[in-house]
Amino acid sequence: MMYQGGKSRIAKRVAAAILSETDRRGTLVEPFMGGGAMTTALCPHFERTLTFDVMPDVAELWRAAQDPAWQPPQSCDVDTYEALRSAPPSAERALIGFGCSFAGKFFAGHAPSADRSGERDFLGAATRSALKQGAVMAANNVTVTCSPYDEIAVPADAVVYCDPPYEGTISYRGAPTWDAAAFWCRAAEWGDAGAHVFVSEGAGATVPVGWSEVWSSMSAGSPALPGQRKQRRERLFVYDGADWR
Repeated sequence: MMYQGGKSRIAKRVAAAILSETDRRGTLVEPFMGGGAMTTALCPHFERTLTFDVMPDVAELWRAAQDPAWQPPQSCDVDTYEALRSAPPSAERALIGFGCSFAGKFFAGHAPSADRSGERDFLGAATRSALKQGAVMAANNVTVTCSPYDEIAVPADAVVYCDPPYEGTISYRGAPTWDAAAFWCRAAEWGDAGAHVFVSEGAGATVPVGWSEVWSSMSAGSPALPGQRKQRRERLFVYDGADWR
């Protein structure tokens, strides 16, 4: 599913890098679930996965996608799109707000008009992806909770993967103002308590002492216009402050 800052194109490679750096396979904690690509890449390797997102819509979507009885919307015209923009949080609102929007940005413009062709089935593609991911989550003991990252109780023996808003980027609509310094402090606290903590970031991020880069790659982001993709460097860091590696 298109999602601003999503990892769908590189999820398997990032997951492989994480799994090569830690031998823990008990509990995975993902404080920034987002588009779910990393969840589905990692959850089959762990006994249980605890995922969180600050946006109620996101949590509603991934809980619904795990339910075989869920009936996703079959269509989304401009009027429906605009009505959902101000509607209460729901799985439908998340699916359409991200999957049917320009570049996967939450309610940043109805995608068919942004595509300039009206031929691509954005909703169908988003629905198929969400249901496929939801089935993987349901089969691998994934729990989804709506919560800010700094209110999560992280087990000391967990593996933590964080894909927070990248430094210097615009947060998605509806998310609170991002404090990168506070995040790095909390992530270090999880590591000091015993968790194996991994964080994705971009090329220009200011990363505190105590973190080591273990993987990087160039990746194509969502296109600004059809056929256009901006290349960006993706980086993965692991917390070394507790000296567990």
